[in-house]
Amino acid sequence: MEIINRFSLQDFLAYFFPGIVGACGLYLVLLLTPLRYSMAAVSMDLTAAILLLALAYAMGIILSGISAPITKFILKIRKLDEPRDAIPLPELEPGIILALKDVLKAEAETDLQWSATYFYLCRSIVQERLPNSAQAVSRQIGLRQLRENMLAPILIWLIAGIGWGMWSIVHGVVTWGVVLIVGSTISSFIVIVSITNKMYGNRKRAVREVCTAFLAGYSMGILESNTKENSQSTML
Repeated sequence: MEIINRFSLQDFLAYFFPGIVGACGLYLVLLLTPLRYSMAAVSMDLTAAILLLALAYAMGIILSGISAPITKFILKIRKLDEPRDAIPLPELEPGIILALKDVLKAEAETDLQWSATYFYLCRSIVQERLPNSAQAVSRQIGLRQLRENMLAPILIWLIAGIGWGMWSIVHGVVTWGVVLIVGSTISSFIVIVSITNKMYGNRKRAVREVCTAFLAGYSMGILESNTKENSQSTML
């Protein structure tokens, strides 16, 4: 049960779907190599299907490691601010800072500057004390992870499209080859920009959910009760 709690369905899907898409794209790329003769000799049965599904999941894990630096590179080029470094609700910022100071038992005069570190702290508190709000935050994190892991498979499909376009040109089908190359390049660019925007939106919504849930929980005394419980347990 502990393993199941730590490994959710969202984690599985965030690797499995990108793995399937990436595996299909890689298959198209390999068809351009001499390996196509070996792949044609493989018979598809239940055992092979299970192995392919397991391979797709493993490939999704590998591609997630490739997608992460791609994401950082794209965000750096687009010069998008890191949502976790600021509170997205300026009108609630003073209240959130005061609540955070109280929870941390910091002096009122302390100049507390919000950062990603405090976001992680607030998120941990929300996950511990506000499970319903934590589910909304987890959903945004899961969607963002799924979209991020799709970046590497998209690049694989771009390579496949360009490769098959060049193959068509070499074999005399020039028009179709050019359409494949241009179409693959433009569509991949559009999809990557769209996914990046959605990822950025997911992270902003996650930060917003954490901040509002933290302030609401503090206002209702939920976080205060946690502090009292910890104090009583320490005294005992």
